[in-house]
Amino acid sequence: MSKRKTAEKRSGRAWATAGAVLLCTLILSLCACCVFFIVRSPAEEQPEAEPEPAIVVAPPAKKTESAALTAALDAFADGGLEAVTGELLYSRPVYTIPEDALAGPAFDRSKYVHTDDPAVIQAIIDSAAVLLDGQELCWTPDTARMAGSEMICYCDETIFVLCWKEVVNNCCLSFCEVRIAHGSQLRRALTGGVYSEGPGPRISEIELAGSVNAVASINGDFYDYRKMGITVYQRQIYRCSPAQIDSCFFTASGDMLFAHRGELSGEGEAERFVEDNDVVFGLAFGPILVENGEATHTDYYPLGEVNGHYSRAAIGQLGSLHYLLMTCGFGDWYDNVPDINQTARYIQAKGVEKAYALDGGGTAEIVVDGRNYNYIDFDTERPLSDIIYFVTALPEG
Repeated sequence: MSKRKTAEKRSGRAWATAGAVLLCTLILSLCACCVFFIVRSPAEEQPEAEPEPAIVVAPPAKKTESAALTAALDAFADGGLEAVTGELLYSRPVYTIPEDALAGPAFDRSKYVHTDDPAVIQAIIDSAAVLLDGQELCWTPDTARMAGSEMICYCDETIFVLCWKEVVNNCCLSFCEVRIAHGSQLRRALTGGVYSEGPGPRISEIELAGSVNAVASINGDFYDYRKMGITVYQRQIYRCSPAQIDSCFFTASGDMLFAHRGELSGEGEAERFVEDNDVVFGLAFGPILVENGEATHTDYYPLGEVNGHYSRAAIGQLGSLHYLLMTCGFGDWYDNVPDINQTARYIQAKGVEKAYALDGGGTAEIVVDGRNYNYIDFDTERPLSDIIYFVTALPEG
């Protein structure tokens, strides 16, 4: 993949944004002049106003430049120039994390809330309205939770995390719903911090999540245990064997993309896919569980014992920067673990637009607040090679 092409593409986007902001400023200046000449009486002289200091306007975090311009002109019609400048000057800070950072910022652990009271969670949700940006959560106060189970919630200006448990068909489903402010908060961590071509170092998910300041995490694809699929880490393709399994990719903007088995024919085509879609990392396990909101059906797949009944793990996307992690497994007296098609139906029922299966069995694990949230097979963490995790974007200190 060409770094020069990527740099040119980013530079092009930066110039486009600067041009849009300049156009907005010029239009507003013309509007101000029009108002000045309309309200000024021809018969009386107006004293020359002192020039106002220049104002540097940053693009709003949640609006495109055209949307900001429209809002500004609407405000001008309603309240004049003062309303326009107020609309343009308001801008939520946008925090990002470098792609090559091996950990996220340290976060405030005192913000974790453990409760069995839905009203407590709803109050946190209400306080997070700006971050949620109108998106509905799949959790509601009426969600039928597993008896005696505890919910865990974390919320700051840049990330909302909520974990809860349900029982379906005598199977314990552990969920972790996540909404983030920026795509760089969705990340992949490899044990040791570098890609291993063969079996590399392995540690528990709790240790790995703690080392990267994960607010919440789920196990990945156990990439160093097999050789199938397409694996991408920090935009670089390390393995390209696409014929047998589905691959899942995550873009810089936080979107999940799929490549069905055999869809990408070789490394050149895979490289173009990665570059054209701004892919940061990719996973190789599967299969795809949900696509376009519909659960898939799988009769055969070379990984994951799809027709057997095992603990399962999956990641899904509910909307923009909005995700659902799920494990299906044992818990208390619940022992009816699912096959892969049941797993697809379970996560599809929560309203995801797309979902992908991760490594399961003893690897299936959600970690939050420094502990495993779901019951792990044999109550023992399996050392693993990688995780998918979410971090705060608030700067340390």
